[in-house]
Amino acid sequence: MIKDVKIDNQSNYEIDWKYLEASQKVQLDKQNYGADYIHLYVNDIEGDWLENWDWEDKMI
Repeated sequence: MIKDVKIDNQSNYEIDWKYLEASQKVQLDKQNYGADYIHLYVNDIEGDWLENWDWEDKMI
């Protein structure tokens, strides 16, 4: 069974461009801030979030 699918190239292009810009910003922040760039993207990086992580139980 074949379905006709309409692809809106304009919207896909805009979404791809946003991802590219975001990726470039991450790379520039990495170059400018070194290892400290992670503090720009992750809240409470120094907290105890890793010890409290329980994702395995929720995957089933």
